[in-house]
Amino acid sequence: MSVLVETSVGNLTIDLHVDDCPLACTNFLKLCKLKYFNNVLFFNVQPNMLVQTGDPTGTGEGGSSVWGLIDASSGKRYFRDEIVPSLKHTEVGAVGMAHAGEHLNASQWYVTTRPGVDYLDGRNTLFGQVVEGIDVLMKINDAYIDDDGRPYQDIRVKHTYVLFDPFDDPPGLVPPDASPPPGRPPEETVPRRLADDAVVKVGDARSEAEIEKSIKENEAKNRAVVLEMIGDLPDADVKPPENVLFVCKLNSVTTDEDLELLFSQFGDVLSCEIIRDEQTGESLQYAFVEFATPEQCEQAYFKMNNVLVDDRRIKVDFSQSVSKLWNKHARKPWEERGGGGAGGSGRPGRMSGVVSGGRRTELEITGMASRAHGGGAGGKYELLLDDGVGAGGGLPSAAVAQPAPAAAASAAGGGASGGAAAPAPAPAKRSRWDDGGGRGDGGSGGGGHRRRRDRSRSRSRDRDRGRDADKRHRRRSTSRSRSPARRRRDRSDRSDRSHDPGDGRERSRHSRRRDSSRDRDRDRHRDPDRDRSR
Repeated sequence: MSVLVETSVGNLTIDLHVDDCPLACTNFLKLCKLKYFNNVLFFNVQPNMLVQTGDPTGTGEGGSSVWGLIDASSGKRYFRDEIVPSLKHTEVGAVGMAHAGEHLNASQWYVTTRPGVDYLDGRNTLFGQVVEGIDVLMKINDAYIDDDGRPYQDIRVKHTYVLFDPFDDPPGLVPPDASPPPGRPPEETVPRRLADDAVVKVGDARSEAEIEKSIKENEAKNRAVVLEMIGDLPDADVKPPENVLFVCKLNSVTTDEDLELLFSQFGDVLSCEIIRDEQTGESLQYAFVEFATPEQCEQAYFKMNNVLVDDRRIKVDFSQSVSKLWNKHARKPWEERGGGGAGGSGRPGRMSGVVSGGRRTELEITGMASRAHGGGAGGKYELLLDDGVGAGGGLPSAAVAQPAPAAAASAAGGGASGGAAAPAPAPAKRSRWDDGGGRGDGGSGGGGHRRRRDRSRSRSRDRDRGRDADKRHRRRSTSRSRSPARRRRDRSDRSDRSHDPGDGRERSRHSRRRDSSRDRDRDRHRDPDRDRSR
């Protein structure tokens, strides 16, 4: 028969030797039915030996048998020993009665925590064996204890469940209607210790919330390091700005000015930009709004979230973008501002202006500093286009970028610090469409780009002509009957056209001789039907 003992650290399942020790098993089962062991302490823990419980007082001097509880005046507090020579303490988890002397067994019982406790053989009644919960037993064995063997943190029996009881109840036994409430039993007299359900912090004085927060911060740090390794973040320690709001679900008709006007009522708006498509210029329906202080940004967040703007209920949140911090953490060489001199570098500039067909147009390239020619930052070039621009909006035939007077003077005076640089005129810059062979196939006379273009066009025309002639010939051949000689000539013509390289190169002498002989044969064997049709 089995009994399930639920403790504060886990469950123990005990099989009883009901045939060998019926008196001890009856006492144990009936005390479990009376809920006598509920909330009772494990008051004695001998490491690597045994653990002891069953005394409601917690002192090791109390407890009574079930017969003494039924009739206290009968003097049946104890019952006699049941020593069976075949039952020995050879395994871990042997359950026996703890007595005050020979035939003085009451309610206290013990469980061994190591095998081979043979000095108890023949002295104590061995009435059960733990079959499940050895790990729980080891937890009790490893508890921190004082000099008397009592754990510093209470370990209690919470409940006992009788799985099967083969014995009849003694006369006068009345089981309770409910289990006693959890807590300290009223009979317990030992000093209070740390409660069994208290959380013990070993080596860490932080609360659970602080520990959880620390774990989340470490996980976020690890993710940031991975994003930095793959190039999605400029730095693992970078943090998004606290004064920028992210606005989404905008209407496509909403403009930057409209959005800035709405958010300016909460403070100074440093920038308000609706993100647009690079090619079409259409709104992507989200924007970034930057305020002067984080307090203004927070106020705008609470006031503008879920507000209706241009028939759209917008969503506002704090920006997590760090795109504007890339230059600060990892500035590229072409993004650094040059300080002048031959080694200076500049920021990419903007080219503004209009190219119109048939007219001379002046384009300005601003913000460009040439690294090769030592121009300082903020240089200015003028791109002069001649009248060769076609009506179809094509590229100019000649374009030469020349430094403006102010930019040339600035570039001449922006030499390396520490010495006076001699003024030198900046050399003429050539456009990528210049005919001077800048990106052509060489030659001092230029025109390389046009030559490649003309050759490509001539090859395309030759291929188109060959296909058209082949189509016309097939149409004629299907409408008229042909002689065997004519069919041979047609096959030869098609073969020549299929092997024709079509690149405009001159044919070989053998090919020219074959063509002339074919023409003579064609005149000699002209089809009379074809002549009459003409």
